[in-house]
Amino acid sequence: MASSPIMKKIVISLLIIGFALLVAKGPSLPGVRMLELFFQDVRIALLSEERQPHPDIVVVEINEQTFAKLKQRSPIERHFLSRLIKDLSQSGAKAIGIDILIDQPTNERADNDLLNSLQQSSVPLFLAYADHDVEGVTIWQNQYQQEFFQQLDNPLVKLVDVRLTLDSDNTVRRHLPDQSIERKSPSSTLASALAFEADIQPQQEPFFIDFFGNQTSKTQPFNVIRADLIDSSIAAIWQFQQKLFTDKLVLIGVNSSTVDRYQTPFKTDLIKGEMDTAGVFIHAQILAQYLDHRKFPSISSHSVLFYAMIIVLVGFISGYLV
Repeated sequence: MASSPIMKKIVISLLIIGFALLVAKGPSLPGVRMLELFFQDVRIALLSEERQPHPDIVVVEINEQTFAKLKQRSPIERHFLSRLIKDLSQSGAKAIGIDILIDQPTNERADNDLLNSLQQSSVPLFLAYADHDVEGVTIWQNQYQQEFFQQLDNPLVKLVDVRLTLDSDNTVRRHLPDQSIERKSPSSTLASALAFEADIQPQQEPFFIDFFGNQTSKTQPFNVIRADLIDSSIAAIWQFQQKLFTDKLVLIGVNSSTVDRYQTPFKTDLIKGEMDTAGVFIHAQILAQYLDHRKFPSISSHSVLFYAMIIVLVGFISGYLV
């Protein structure tokens, strides 16, 4: 039995060497790939730098405080949306993206009010669209979206795809750009359509999202204003708000704990624990990446091999110290 400690050291060393080889050579294997993504998430959550709000993007959020002032929560009150769109289209914004589905009727007067505001928009405006293959969207809802849009003949209003790509662990890490920037087609994504208005040609290949700023820091990565606070009827307030929106790309969306939430790499934050993010802010992240011409900082194969060698070294040392 004297050989037992030696065998134990050999087995430990071989196991760690095998793991290192998997890390270096087996990223396509499901288990190794998920492990790689986990450490990638940790790196983003812990090492992303705190930044000042992006200078070209403003997010108009409809949150719980906003809902408390509305007569109707779902679908969102159409008179309210109508006034919001009318104000923003006169604010000097470069373009507006709406991450809210118009997928069912409310009442005829309110629906017509929204249609009129969209019809009168003087700036490019991109309206959310989701096909019936999206979870929670029925064929009937899909049909209503198309019928509602067909009532418009404003060439500045376009349908855009607002679907977000989920990995197998239900985390948003990647963006799948549209394969065509055809302006009359909902194949354009919300972020790529807005980027196009900033004279940027969106790339065609899928890419990892290089998250701007750090969502867990005190300084948020985007300027955010509550939708219910926007009011063009009060001159002093509106003058200030116009400065916030002038020449900016504006996204409108819901920021509530109950709907349209997604896991991102920031779910691995070790201090605040599990976190999720409103869809409108993920669209803003993708848009920021387009505007800044940033690419996700990937780890080279040489670096992976280096880390694998470190694991081997640690394995040998720990094996013989046991």
